[in-house]
Formats: sequence, structure tokens, C-alpha cells
Amino acid sequence: MGRILLCAPCEAFAHPGVLGLPDVDLESVDWLVLESDEQAARAAASAQEEIGEAWVAGSDGMEAVNVAAALRADDAQMPVYVVSSDVSGSLCSRARAAGLSGVLTLEGLSRRFSDERGKRRRLADALAGLEADLEASLAEQAGAERQPSGPVAPTPAAPSPAEERGARGYVLTVLSGSGGAGKSTVAAVAAHAAAAKGHRVLLFDADLQFGDLACLTGDSTAPTADDAVGDARVVADLAARVEGGGVALLAAPQRLEQAEVVAAHAASLVDAAASLFDVVVVNTGASWAECHAALIECSDRALFLIDQRASSVRACRHAVELCARLGIATGTFSYAVNRCKRGALFTSLDVACALQGAHVHELKDGGSDVEELLGAGDARELLHSKNALCSSVSEMLDELLPQSLAGAASPARGKRKAKAAPAAGRASRKRGRKGLADAALAACGMHVAEARS
Repeated sequence: MGRILLCAPCEAFAHPGVLGLPDVDLESVDWLVLESDEQAARAAASAQEEIGEAWVAGSDGMEAVNVAAALRADDAQMPVYVVSSDVSGSLCSRARAAGLSGVLTLEGLSRRFSDERGKRRRLADALAGLEADLEASLAEQAGAERQPSGPVAPTPAAPSPAEERGARGYVLTVLSGSGGAGKSTVAAVAAHAAAAKGHRVLLFDADLQFGDLACLTGDSTAPTADDAVGDARVVADLAARVEGGGVALLAAPQRLEQAEVVAAHAASLVDAAASLFDVVVVNTGASWAECHAALIECSDRALFLIDQRASSVRACRHAVELCARLGIATGTFSYAVNRCKRGALFTSLDVACALQGAHVHELKDGGSDVEELLGAGDARELLHSKNALCSSVSEMLDELLPQSLAGAASPARGKRKAKAAPAAGRASRKRGRKGLADAALAACGMHVAEARS
């Protein structure tokens, strides 16, 4: 979970009451990055790649909306909110013109701060619980190993995901280390691509707070996850209505307050769906919580999505390292770099270097058609348009799905092998962008020359 940049005049940090946070010691909040100078704020947002959002109440030398607009111009993917005690029509118009994420009143900032603090506390508690369970399991295992030797029945080998699955459907969960990587888009396309191969597919929007797959797929009447938690027949009814080559949607809760309730049951919903559908595609939210770990553990494949930002590569590494610390097996992990096109900053080889040689799929940039058709809720039309993104997702599924589900793939599709890393900088020089990619990966703690040697 990334840190948040709070840019405000020095006086506001000395007297947080002017920001609507009278009882908060801002200096002690470790997930806030405080800046009072506009240039320092822009530098911090660029240099500290773990920053995932910005709240701008001004600076010592510039009006709030101008600082926010500059941050937005520097990074079009980062959510940027302007904070004001006087929210006028003029301010809202200027915020929209600058492409800002929204305008917060002081009361709105106070609520957002409280929600963020509560969410982070819950995540910390959940992670502490997972780590405690892991330590207890390791201690129990160590104690068993110290038992006196004697005739012991052989321990059966752990079943593979395919063996565990049996007649169970295949579960693909789409994740990322940060927001904006394109999880919702890829999940929607993957579900319809799997359906195009003749499978009965459930698309589960487990971005439980801000999931919008109901809009992207044009299925405004789809039942929601909280409906399914309250009534076990919901998923069964969806399965009964879907034939081979169809997609059913289990949408995110309509009310934010239902997210925590559903999170506790998300893995159970996936298990129930996997007994009824051929393929279950799960979309996830950007803020990591215990729910993510549970979804990964009940999945046959966890697909980590990375976009064309260096911060996305670094965030993916952080997420994978967290999984390792929690004892989550990484054998089911796969990686894909999104929005690949000629001249893009990263290729799959570049990202593979940053991930210690992991095989990375390339998902092509689908252009404006992706946003236009999904914005109109027409995912099927996007797939039928033979869009470059849809084609590359379909090819990736040929590799990820088991033989029984992937279907007949020609040698040109679904049979690509992981390529060995080329000589240092070769792929980058072909595109005339070696310096940019090297510098970006170096910012993630990985030098391309060292990784590729």
C-alpha cells in the first residue's frame, strides 16, 4: 500500500486544524509524505515511487489547484485531489480542466484521512495475524521433526494444482502492486477471451470498494458479491443461466461499507464458483489486504500485471516479497507487462530482468478502442474487433490455461518459450531507449547490465 503525499503550507502542518485534522500529529503519520514547497512536492512524487496518491491544500508559494495540476501533469496515473475550505463552482471547473481526481472539502479530507488510517490499521492487524499463523505452523513443523525416529508412514507428495482441481474450474486472479496497471480491463478481456474458447466463465469483481466491471461489461443488472454472501443460490443461479462460451458477472458491492463483510468470504465465493464454472477470472483492488492472500491461495494462477511505469515494477516486487514473507507459495505466479507498443519504456525482457529472470508475458497496447468500447460497456464488441490487446490476452491464456481448457493452439500461438536474456542493452538499443529503460529499472534497484549478465 503506497504512501500519500500531502502538500500544504507550513502553517497547516504546525496547526492541522486548518486542514480539518485538529487532533492529528501529521509528523508522526508514517504513511504521509509532507511537503510545503511545490517543487519539493513534485520532486517527492517523482522520486518516491511508493507514493500512490496526493492531497493538495496548497503550498507556501502557490495556489492549491495549480500545485495539483502540476502533479497531474507529471504523472497522469496518480490520483490527485485538491483540498479547499471553500469549494466553489470555479474551483471545480478548474479541477476538471486540469484532469484532477476530485475536490475535497475539509470535512471530506478528514473522512478520507480517517478511512485511510483505519484501512491501514486493519491491514497491519491482518498481516500480523498471518505472520503469527505462519510462525506457529513453522514451530509445529519443527517440533514434529524433533520427534523420536521410528517407523513412520510416508508423507504423500503435495498434489499439484491440476490434481487438486479435479473437476474444479480453473481460477485466474489478476493482481498488481499498484493502481492503474489495467487489472479491470485485462480481467474483463481475459474472461471474454476464455468464453470465446468455449468455456463457461464467471468474472468476479473482487475490487470490493471501487470495482467497475459492471460498467465495463455493460451488465448493470448483475448480482453483487454481497448478494452472494447473503444467499448461496446466487452463484448457482448464475451458473444455471450461462452456457458454454458465455460470461457471467458477479459484481462488486454497490455500497462501500459492504466491502469488509465480503472480503472475509471472497475465497469461499471463488471456491463455490469454481465448482460450477469452467473458468473463474477474479479482478482485485489496488490496496493489498488479507483478502488478496486468501484469493491467491485459492487460485490456480495469480497473474501480476505491470504497466509502463517504473513504480509499477517496484510495486510488483514489493507485493511478491510480501507474499514470500507470508509463506504464500509463488509457484503459481505469472507476470505480464501491459500496454506494450513500439517505443514503450519497458518490454517483457526488461521487466524479467527486474524480477530476477521470471518469464513475463507482453500484452499489447489496444489503443483508444479499449477505452471507448469498455467505456460503452461493450466488452464483447472489443473482443470481436480483433484488438491487439485482446489477441495478446488470448495468446497468454493459451499458455496459462491447462491443456484441457486452452484448446488447440497453433505453433504460433500459446507455445512461446521463455527467452534467454540477450546481451546487455540489446533490446533497448533496438528501440533507441536503452538509457530510459536502464534508468527506470535502476530506480527499482535493478541495473539492467547486471541483471542481464
